[in-house]
Amino acid sequence: MLSEAIHSLVDTGNGALILLGIRNSRKPPDREHPFGYGRELYFWTLMVGVLIFGVGRGLLIGEGVDRKTLENLRAIVEADEDVAHVQHLHTIYQSPRTVLLVIELRFDDSISAVDVRKAVRRLEANIQARYPEIRYVFFGAESLKSEDGALKKNRAAG
Repeated sequence: MLSEAIHSLVDTGNGALILLGIRNSRKPPDREHPFGYGRELYFWTLMVGVLIFGVGRGLLIGEGVDRKTLENLRAIVEADEDVAHVQHLHTIYQSPRTVLLVIELRFDDSISAVDVRKAVRRLEANIQARYPEIRYVFFGAESLKSEDGALKKNRAAG
């Protein structure tokens, strides 16, 4: 909703700049501008284009990645041999080229803490190989917690 409000505000500003250009372009020639002000319209239209390109990319901040990217990310995580279940994926743009990803998942109950660390590194590498803009990956792993929420002890034989 906030994004739509910002979008509407930007559209209103763009319209105002174009109207300013139209109004100024209709001024009659004078001593400083013997051919008139007709080019004012082109200048302000160019400014609108610059604003759309510059400000429009910045509007990504605070939003998540598109649905197709989320589906691809889920497929990458689910394909890992040590992942039992993917609960949720959450993404947010931190800047136009930086995405934060939170993965809520359950690792296979039979793997050790060392294997979990290896799986985390492997998942990060696989995700960032395909999507380098995902610079931060955080994991919320259900299988590391017991029913009452306390951390489980490593049950793997050592």
